[in-house]
Amino acid sequence: MSSQQEVFDRYRPFNDDEVKPKLEELIKDEEFLELVNSYISEKLGVLGFLSKMITPAYLRLRLVGIDDVHDLQSKIMIPEVEKLIDKTTSGFSVSGLENIDKDKNYLFIENHINILGDATFLCYGLFQNGFDVPFQVQGDNLHERRIAEYALRLNKAISFPRSIEAGDLSPYSYINSVIEEEGSVWIAQSPGRSKDGNYRTHPGIIKNLVSAKKRDSNQSLKLEEYLIEHPIVPVSISYEYLPTDGMIAQEAVSLAKFPKRKTWRKPKGWDEKSMALDIQGYKGKVSLVVGTPLVEGFSSMKGLIDEINRQIHDNLTVFDSNIIAYRQTYPELAKAQHQELYNLTNRMTSMAKEEEFNDRIKDLDGRHREVVLKLYAKPVFNKLNLS
Repeated sequence: MSSQQEVFDRYRPFNDDEVKPKLEELIKDEEFLELVNSYISEKLGVLGFLSKMITPAYLRLRLVGIDDVHDLQSKIMIPEVEKLIDKTTSGFSVSGLENIDKDKNYLFIENHINILGDATFLCYGLFQNGFDVPFQVQGDNLHERRIAEYALRLNKAISFPRSIEAGDLSPYSYINSVIEEEGSVWIAQSPGRSKDGNYRTHPGIIKNLVSAKKRDSNQSLKLEEYLIEHPIVPVSISYEYLPTDGMIAQEAVSLAKFPKRKTWRKPKGWDEKSMALDIQGYKGKVSLVVGTPLVEGFSSMKGLIDEINRQIHDNLTVFDSNIIAYRQTYPELAKAQHQELYNLTNRMTSMAKEEEFNDRIKDLDGRHREVVLKLYAKPVFNKLNLS
């Protein structure tokens, strides 16, 4: 029978003493070298033919002084994220940090629409404001290729099994232990990203975390008692544009054709393509809002889930893209709610933004167009009609 530590080793990120050896493995990996070589070649332009000679020395130079996870994040990860923000957004804002304490550990639960971006923006926003980078729960399907696995696990990613035996609570036990002993943890509010613009927290995530704690402590445990040691913080992230909106529509339309299937049979390389587009695609403005910690006053799971959902929805930022999509999806409601729509942003949407959004969706056919419009429209619908 495996010890608890052996079981936890399946899920844990790389430790500080593993950073240098794993980086050594990476810089000898042919796929990784080719990836970096392509990046350097593009930067060199007409001198791109020199990239293969330069790549090994470039990597060695970049990794000088990288001895642990903090070094890697502060000297490589954060600067690279900063470049991506400059390149793929027209501005990133973070607010609500006054709600949390730098000396406390939390379970951050965030709405999920961008496979890697949701966690990355939170990590960046926290780091830039003096907080530790949280651990991030990522599906092990993202770790199928070694370079992806190493890149994520070197940056505090917890590998969560997408297929899990009934009654196996060990991944949840590990998450609890991290919050108790090591630091804050980020987790998406549902196992898969939203395909309809409705952000709803999957109850099983918190139920299993509480059940795992009950089993591990071998005693009865009230929800409020769990929250004292593992306070939950709802986080809302909003993108003016979703780089993978077309891919999300394809997934949603394919699932609708086979309603009895719980998952879509993705083409080979789909997740990798989606991750790359999520990272490199244009996002427009991005807003991150950290909610209020949930610690006391929750005797029922439903009440807790409802409050997480309420905070996430209330703290979503409405962009012109959302309002334009709402008008196209719910034209009669939009006419009747003209003033309420204006109050969401305190300004009229510009003709330039209308043209920009319409140009984005012009090549989509009817069903895919409908899905994409709802992705952008639903946050507005929920604010105006479900509050």
